[in-house]
Amino acid sequence: MLNDVVLASDYGNEVYTSSNLRNVLKNWYNLNMSNLSYVVQGDFDNNNYEGYEVENLIDFESYLYDYVGTLSVREVELMSKDVKSNFLDTFNGVWLMNPSGFDKAYYIKEGKVLVGGLLETHNVRPVINIKINGLKGEGTLNNPYTFE
Repeated sequence: MLNDVVLASDYGNEVYTSSNLRNVLKNWYNLNMSNLSYVVQGDFDNNNYEGYEVENLIDFESYLYDYVGTLSVREVELMSKDVKSNFLDTFNGVWLMNPSGFDKAYYIKEGKVLVGGLLETHNVRPVINIKINGLKGEGTLNNPYTFE
């Protein structure tokens, strides 16, 4: 996941694969990352978790394989469990990959997972997958991952 917010967008459509969020991410990727040999396709959880308590999400094993996406609501819940704050905290809100029903989608704001309308504008923090050749660090705040 990129450290910085690089875009702001609405979600746009309840189906991620045809959403404005995905189009914005793909355009960003094509302009900034498409020629980098270390970026590879990865699996992104794009399940619609409507009707499930966020704290009890299960893995439905439905994934989209792509070069760019966002974190899923399930990943955020796993990373945030029993933690007071983390690098995901933001005051403006950041879209997550998962829709919620036909007219909403998940986002994170100030450490909380929320559900917002598809036409709301929130920040976008792209997630890419990279080859691990030359990867150093522990992935912590004091020793983040870096690569050559």
